[in-house]
Amino acid sequence: MKIETHDLFFSYGEKELLRGIDLQLEPGRFTVLLGPNGSGKSTLLKLLTGELKTDSGEVKLDGRPLGEYRIRERARHVGVVMQSAPPALDFTVREYVLIGRNARMSPFAPAGEADRAAVEKAMKLFQVDHLADRSCNQLSGGERQRTMLAAAWALEPEIFLLDEAVSAVDPAHTFAVLKILRECAKTKTVFMIMHDLVLAGNFADRTLLLKDGRIAADGTPGEVLTAENLLSVYGLHVSVSRGPNGALAILPGKEYL
Repeated sequence: MKIETHDLFFSYGEKELLRGIDLQLEPGRFTVLLGPNGSGKSTLLKLLTGELKTDSGEVKLDGRPLGEYRIRERARHVGVVMQSAPPALDFTVREYVLIGRNARMSPFAPAGEADRAAVEKAMKLFQVDHLADRSCNQLSGGERQRTMLAAAWALEPEIFLLDEAVSAVDPAHTFAVLKILRECAKTKTVFMIMHDLVLAGNFADRTLLLKDGRIAADGTPGEVLTAENLLSVYGLHVSVSRGPNGALAILPGKEYL
């Protein structure tokens, strides 16, 4: 299942945030969106989820305008993890992950065997199964983010839309999560906002740079994360290279040292 935008514009009041965004997201590539603060990344994600409405242009989900989908129908297809932490409600981790599966469950019916199995599988995958009976209020920031990822995964959607979903996660768990997402993207659509250029460069199949509401570059990490592009988009003076194992390295210029 794919999601796409055509000539997308969006403004808050008189401030134009997105300008003519044409984007196609489909299975087969782990796509990461990068850009400075205020460039429109989170706004674009909210337009893809239907949380915000476009000024002009359109968003299509599997060829149909997003607005034609009922909320529950759309929720079955799209798993979303936003920047903000889950609400401070006294759910256990298991209960919170089960709530994430809600759109797949029969309304007003208790969780079935398949629902419970999906929850347990998701918690184990994102390594929060040992926290299953702990209150979400007692989790660290990284544990919360992994719980939110597990909740989205338990839904078993065809599309994942993720906004800085590992920003508070420690390096070991971050590598594990990004490996999961990259593998998932072979058969599902995975679109993620990130700030870490090195992580994006080493785990993404496709990277986009957003600047002033427009897509400034789109391609493989090697094509997009060049010193010239990073200077143009971020004003960063860096050197970009590949290590012996092929890993991408982005090092600060002497101006910062």
